[in-house]
Amino acid sequence: MPEVLNYANQYSKLSSTPKDIKTFDLVAKEAIVFEGFFNFLSFVSIQKNLAPIHANYVVLNSLSLFEKARGFMEKHDHIKLYLDHDKTGQKFTQYALSL
Repeated sequence: MPEVLNYANQYSKLSSTPKDIKTFDLVAKEAIVFEGFFNFLSFVSIQKNLAPIHANYVVLNSLSLFEKARGFMEKHDHIKLYLDHDKTGQKFTQYALSL
């Protein structure tokens, strides 16, 4: 099946199909969760000029995949969420805090 790409900004979304989570397990006690891959790439680009962070990473590629990533996230002592500041991102942040 061919890969489908969509290009995004606040008016459209970037994605490829099929969507799935991507994890980077670097054997750390902290997980950093990103809503999208471009958020992750921006973080990596900015972080390269700062002190290294020893963490594992998960890229959801869609907040609808949050539950699928829970098993990976729950293996960690600390979880940082880097979600969009929209209504859905805030909803999932509150949901995560309730767990």
